[in-house]
Amino acid sequence: MSSIIDIVSNSLPAFFTGVLGPIAVIAITKYLNSKKSIDPLRDAAEHGEIICDLLDKILDETGLDRVWITQFHNGGHFYPTGKSIQKFSMIYESVSADADSIRQNFQNIPINLFNKSINHLLDNDKIIIVDYKDSEIPTYGLKYLAEETGCKSSYMFA
Repeated sequence: MSSIIDIVSNSLPAFFTGVLGPIAVIAITKYLNSKKSIDPLRDAAEHGEIICDLLDKILDETGLDRVWITQFHNGGHFYPTGKSIQKFSMIYESVSADADSIRQNFQNIPINLFNKSINHLLDNDKIIIVDYKDSEIPTYGLKYLAEETGCKSSYMFA
């Protein structure tokens, strides 16, 4: 009886090492390779298409001329301190047939050029400017930009 127990107890580790070990390695390798096969470019393009479709839907449902999304990023370093320069860029834009794209005008913009509006967004989550011509409505330093782009009103959300 003890010889059967000895055989099983001596054979079991060999079985795990010799049979199950290689099967586990093959299974894990296949799993990791399947994760590596995800194409980051395709993934970004597919997610981008979803976002663009949603912006187009917002544009159609609201009758607006332009809808966009900007993203904050680190755009370089100051000389000679080496401190990071915080910037933002427009990464998505949807425009109506009557409006011109302004995307190229808003790439790598230092945030300090828009301190008033960014601080207001950070504190209040939104800026609503119904009419830039109404002097009673605060424009948070955006009026000159609205004049340059022909913008009559703005609705911004953090």
